[in-house]
Amino acid sequence: MLRIFLPKILNSNIYKKTAVVNARKLKKSELILTYTQGKDGIELETRRIGKPGDYVVKNPSGEEYIIAENIFLNRYEHKHFNLYRPVGKIKAIKYNGPDINFYAGWGEKMILRTGDMLASPAPDYNEIYRIGIMEFLQSYSPELYPYIL
Repeated sequence: MLRIFLPKILNSNIYKKTAVVNARKLKKSELILTYTQGKDGIELETRRIGKPGDYVVKNPSGEEYIIAENIFLNRYEHKHFNLYRPVGKIKAIKYNGPDINFYAGWGEKMILRTGDMLASPAPDYNEIYRIGIMEFLQSYSPELYPYIL
């Protein structure tokens, strides 16, 4: 996926996540199934077993996923109780190919549908993952640069 899509992603827009999320730190291993809004209703996007110290993030849409502790602490800022504000940025492109499955960075299959977004996190751009289009539209906005006069 990196070899095929990263050049296009690197030439795309920068987006920032704007949605405040709910997150909890895992105390023991736990399987999290990530469901998103698909073309035929709610569908399983991927699955992942989190280990102690990882975070389970819940977006406002209800989508849950696991992020390793070191990555979570670089991408989110604690606000209040279990609420966190995103501080990371991504570059992303809209996928327009056939529906496929690919292996995500954590080794599990991830579904990719036409119209979904393929994203890579700044500043390293060392992984690619899918963001369902509905979740993307609810959670991300283009990075706006102030005009210099």
